[in-house]
Formats: sequence, structure tokens, C-alpha cells
Amino acid sequence: ILPLIVFHVDESASLETHRRIRMFCDDRTRREWCRVVDNPIDVEWGRLSFVDAQLAVMRLALQEWPQPGLGEKRVLRWHSLVFLSGTDTVLGAPTLFRRFFARHGGG
Repeated sequence: ILPLIVFHVDESASLETHRRIRMFCDDRTRREWCRVVDNPIDVEWGRLSFVDAQLAVMRLALQEWPQPGLGEKRVLRWHSLVFLSGTDTVLGAPTLFRRFFARHGGG
């Protein structure tokens, strides 16, 4: 079972930022479990667009969930959604977060 990482890059972000996130996900070692929302939202803090961006991520995550009876062989599963904005700072290595979620079952 692989983790699933879904990126929503704000529509107003630079083309370079969009390109770098897309390249990150398109790398052959990540393309199995990394996705980018195709139609980004122009997010404005405190506005409904913030919720729209979160819903776009949720829709994409739900599309990746295995669907019994449809012959799907996807092994991507997720149990938590974590939303980070450009103002958030990650304070730990990815292994720290994996251990936390493994121990606590997704909170």
C-alpha cells in the first residue's frame, strides 16, 4: 500500500512553482503516488476559494481510492488529509510524520 500525496498549487503562484511541483510528481519514482490538482483555484485567505481548493484536493483523493467491483487494482490508500499553505513550515523530516501516523493511525 502506497501513500497518496495531492498538491494544490494556488493559481496565482508563479509558473516556475507550478512547473517544479509538476516535475516533482512526474518523476518516475513518485508518479505512482503523487498527484497535482489540474485546475488550480486562485485562493484568497478568508474567502470561500480556500474551501474550494480543499474540495478539489478531496475530489482527487477520492478518485484514487480503490473501488471494489470495478476491477480496479489501485493500492493507493489514505487515512488523513493534511492541508499546508505557503505560509506553513514543515518542522520535521517525512520519516517523522510517517512514524507518527503509523503509531497513531492517522489521528
